[in-house]
This record gives sequence, structure tokens and C-alpha cells, in this order.
Amino acid sequence: MKKLILISALLFSFNGWADVMKMDQAKYTALKSFADKRLRETKIPGAGLGIIKDGKVIFAGGFGARDLSTGEAVNSQTAYLIGSSTKSFTSTTMAMLAQDGIVDWDKPVRTYMPSFGFKDEYVSSRVTLRDLASHRSGVEDEPEWWGSKLSRGELVETMNTFELNEGFRAKFQYNNAGFMTMGHVVTLMSKRKFEDVVMQRIVKPLGMENTVWSDLSGPNPPYKENVSHPHVVENGKARKVPFEFEGEAIRPSGTLTSNVDDMLKWLKFNLQKGELNGERLLSIENHDELITPNMIASYEDGLSREKHAAWQEMYGLGWFLGNYNGHRGVHHGGSSVGTLSQVFFMPDKNFAVVSFVNVETYLSDELVLFVIDLYKDELEKP
Repeated sequence: MKKLILISALLFSFNGWADVMKMDQAKYTALKSFADKRLRETKIPGAGLGIIKDGKVIFAGGFGARDLSTGEAVNSQTAYLIGSSTKSFTSTTMAMLAQDGIVDWDKPVRTYMPSFGFKDEYVSSRVTLRDLASHRSGVEDEPEWWGSKLSRGELVETMNTFELNEGFRAKFQYNNAGFMTMGHVVTLMSKRKFEDVVMQRIVKPLGMENTVWSDLSGPNPPYKENVSHPHVVENGKARKVPFEFEGEAIRPSGTLTSNVDDMLKWLKFNLQKGELNGERLLSIENHDELITPNMIASYEDGLSREKHAAWQEMYGLGWFLGNYNGHRGVHHGGSSVGTLSQVFFMPDKNFAVVSFVNVETYLSDELVLFVIDLYKDELEKP
């Protein structure tokens, strides 16, 4: 009996399989088989995964290696770049300021930043925070902002050179510049650095102790151990690549670094509509507004594989909204150099999944969709 207990402890403690393993054994076996198979097929070194069911963490861990050159295993504490999954933190911070009466989603951005604008004056005077947060301003993204050493305020001022390429509020156009502008507005209205506000209002209260603002580049990154390193796959082989400087200015759009354990806390907070451990940080009404559709999004931008007219892939405020086996799903993915994330929850089913992979491919989405299907029958129960 003691030998069996020892073997079990070795299997399920920090070996890259699972740091929390409370799943049904048959489901875990199916999940591990799928993950291992897809890692082999795609040549991706490793993946991190977390699952919440009925409000409880039933899996937190990973598969494969965080660093191909060392073979070190992924676990629930492995640090990953989360990319644009950061956007929901930015919109939630704005919702908290709206709750405090400091901003209003439906007032023009110029209410808070008088110099804001595009080339089109009519649109410039009418664009609201809601428009920016739902990617419907009518302007395209600005890729040259990535890696810029200009300040956030300086970059936002350059938006007066942006021309509309679509009608105002006429089409969803994924736009990082809008979220960077929102971050700048947070700074202007709170009189504090945007990054500090997110930490004070969300990260610290939720106990996300290993979540930091960093692209992990440079000589002194905040994580030196247990880091998922970026990789690329070329000619059927994976190789490790360095982290890249993304710039502080773009942080509201995507440079948080986190891990599975911390992101499960973020998902619990969202499943509980703005509350965690009995502390309500955001009212139910203000949280609901974040996950209420504002714009039809393209299926190419979202996670949904169920394409039908009854429920298009939609976008709220910093969240994609879709239909998964007939259930409402809320999600956002993120990409950084050699890394992809996907954060997903079903608000009506108390169910959530977070996944990370250390190659910029959509296995992160595949893992989430596999887990949704794995629990399909149980999610049908009232």
C-alpha cells in the first residue's frame, strides 16, 4: 500500500503532468493522450492547462517541456507571456473606474483626453471608450507601435494621423491602439500609472502573486526559472528563440506574464461575476456589461468552430463571446513571440479553461475545445 501511495505522489507532484489532478481518471487519460499526441504532431515542446468545473479547480498543470534545450517540464507555476489575453484586464480596470463614477463607457474619449482624435474630425469627436473596447472605431491597427520606445502618451497622440478605412461602428477591426488609448485614459483619470492601477485593483486583491508586467526580454527579467521559453517550428523541427522587446507603451493591449495557477484565480473572479474569496471588486451589473455583445466579430478572430446565424461570434468589452455546444462562452486569446494563450469561461455553467503553448500555433485553442467536448454531457445537466 505504501509503495502505491509513493508512486501516486510521484505521478502527480510537479512532474509536468499535473500539479492539481482531481479529474475523473478516464477523462484525464483522454486529455493526456490528446495533448501528448498533438504535441508530437505539431512539434510544440509544451503546454500549460487549467480547468475549473463547478467552481473548483480540477486540473492545473501541463504537458511536455517548457524549454526544449533542457527538457524541463511544464507545471502550473510555469510563467508564460499571455499576450492579448491582457485586454480583459484593461477593460475590467476601466469598468472599475466606471463603477467609481470616474469614467463613462458612452462618453467621447475627448471627455478624458481632449487631444484625442483621428484624421476624421466628425468621428474623432464621437468615439467613446465603448467603441475602443469593442474594436469598432473604423480605423485599422498600427503594427509599428509594437516594440516602440516612445511613451504611451506620445504614441496615442500619433493617432491623429490615422485614417478611417471602414465606416464608424460599421465593422469589427481588431485594434491594439484602442486598448493602448484606454490604458492612457486610466492613467489620466486615476492620476496613477496604468500598470499600478491594474495591480492595485485586480492582480493583488486576487492573490495573483506571479503575475507581472513584462515581456521577459532584456538582461534582468522578473522570471529566471520555471519560464516557458518561446519556440518556433521550422522544417518540422522546433527551436528555442529569444524573448523580444515589445515595449511598455503597448502593455494595456498585451504584455502581462502569468501562469496557470494565477489565471485560474482570474477565471474564478469572472465566473463569480466580479468577486473572489468573498470580496466583491466589481458589481454584477458592471461585470455583465463586459460580456454583453457590442459588435459582431469575424469567426477568424474568435475561438468558435460552430458557425451559424443563430449566434455569430460577438465581442463585448475586452472579451469575445461565442456559442459552445449550445452554451454561452466568453474567451480571449493572446499571442507573443513563440507563445499563444487562450482564456475561456462559461458564465452559466461555472466552467473555465486556460491554456498556453510555447509555439505560436493554435494548439492552445484545440486544447480548450477538447476540454469543452470532454465535459459536454456533464455541462448539459441543469
